[in-house]
Amino acid sequence: PGYGKEKIIFFVDLNNENPQKQGPGPAQNSTLEMLKNCVAVIAHTKSRACDAHEFALCVLLECAVLYTDFTSDVNRLLDDVYGLSGAEKYSAFDMTSVFTIIDEKIKEDTACRPDKDVMRAILMYSRCTVLPSFQDQRAWTRCTAHPAFFLDVLFVVAPPPPAAALIAPAAAADD
Repeated sequence: PGYGKEKIIFFVDLNNENPQKQGPGPAQNSTLEMLKNCVAVIAHTKSRACDAHEFALCVLLECAVLYTDFTSDVNRLLDDVYGLSGAEKYSAFDMTSVFTIIDEKIKEDTACRPDKDVMRAILMYSRCTVLPSFQDQRAWTRCTAHPAFFLDVLFVVAPPPPAAALIAPAAAADD
């Protein structure tokens, strides 16, 4: 008994909604840079827990696209992650494509032991102004019926205004 391996698919949004860095610190980097760092932290942590874990990378354009297939080589994965750039602003996103990729990967994983192994998808979405469409729910239904499937979602909203802008109205009210 015990915990088995995880196959983790990262879905990273390349939408260029807010590409400007707002300062020199890592907490003030663009949204895409923050998502890249999230992938790095998760991949390194998971790999240290079990070197058999595997990672794949998908990018979110108007639909999800497989970018890097499964590998247990974290450095290879992160080379691909840090090479990503968000060049466009997308006005639509088809969520069906995410579950189609996951469904295909579950079907390909014939060595999966559902009582021990896990297929995990980590969706990192940053489009504050785009509500995803869901054209076909068949792949979603198959994924959620699989006993070893887990979905984690990180929704990143636009950064807040500078602190001075938040304080100014309160200070004006005291006059």
